[in-house]
Amino acid sequence: MGAVAMAAATKQRLDISASIKDGTLRWSVPAGEWKVMIFTCVRDGGDGLVDYLEPKAVNAFIKLTYQAYHDAMPDHFGTTIDGAFYDEPAFYHVQGGRAWTDRFNERFSEHFKSNPITLYPALWFDIGPDTAAARNALFGMRAELYATGFVKTISDWCAAITWTSPGTPIRRRSSTR
Repeated sequence: MGAVAMAAATKQRLDISASIKDGTLRWSVPAGEWKVMIFTCVRDGGDGLVDYLEPKAVNAFIKLTYQAYHDAMPDHFGTTIDGAFYDEPAFYHVQGGRAWTDRFNERFSEHFKSNPITLYPALWFDIGPDTAAARNALFGMRAELYATGFVKTISDWCAAITWTSPGTPIRRRSSTR
């Protein structure tokens, strides 16, 4: 996700990601004491966990689950099956609570028009007066990606499919249950 050097005395942070070549960090350390941090996107919960923050991954999940049921039993949607359910996916269920996506930097930059890399140390360390704002921006963006990537994607699928009772269309649902 990025590499950051933070000066111990001033909390100045430098994005040194470009100094990584072929898996090796080569960076000339300025005078003073520096903490060098490399941030990677760790897959938690095993390889089968859906990337809740990425609509393309959630659409693949929908195709394998909800859409497969709808294709097999369309006449039951709106009668026997009256809504879509997902088992309370939440960040705290993910091992370590670290649900993240490898497209986070891109999405953050699009939204805030700034690079998140030098904010990453705030997830674990005091970075000075910007600590609270940095955490708010990072966790707020993750919450937004979750809401639009997972919840909205499923809600949009529910709104788009046909929910019918035998021979009679019923009200289309606009949200999940």
